[in-house]
Amino acid sequence: MKNNLIKLVVLFSSLCVTFFIADFILKSLYLPKKQSKVHLISKEGIFSDNENNIIKFGSSKEYRHIGIYGGGIEFDYKFNTDENGFRKTISCNIEDRNIKKDNTYDVVITGDSLTQGTGSNFSWTESLEQKLCNKGFNSINTAIPGYSLEGMSNSLEICKKRIKFENCNTSNYAKRDK
Repeated sequence: MKNNLIKLVVLFSSLCVTFFIADFILKSLYLPKKQSKVHLISKEGIFSDNENNIIKFGSSKEYRHIGIYGGGIEFDYKFNTDENGFRKTISCNIEDRNIKKDNTYDVVITGDSLTQGTGSNFSWTESLEQKLCNKGFNSINTAIPGYSLEGMSNSLEICKKRIKFENCNTSNYAKRDK
């Protein structure tokens, strides 16, 4: 029994030493380079809104987002945020047509980085939002990279409370979580 314990300690020690040496060598050589990923976002950054339990961008700011993969720049673009801290995907001048008051939305879109448009000059929601605008409906894209289902539900709650979106119903999500 004592012999087996000694063998196990020696085996574990030799594995740990090997891993530490390999880790030190790889870090010294700055490897792996080809799998390296770096996302740089301008100094304004992403903020935690603890009151509403979401993350968002700064209000009414211009952002620059750069993605570096394997030592080369994969994307580099700029985008603007609205007064609520969400990426502006289109400019809809419904107010000019006296259909809706400012900061009131008929359609709220939420999602994660794909819906927000991370890594691109545009979001897939732009064509949908433009069609809605042409029909007299105002929309907002509340998607943020890294959102979970809880974050999406919380952004819909913000729309219901603060952005004057009257028909927002998140009770189905709350029932499902319990």
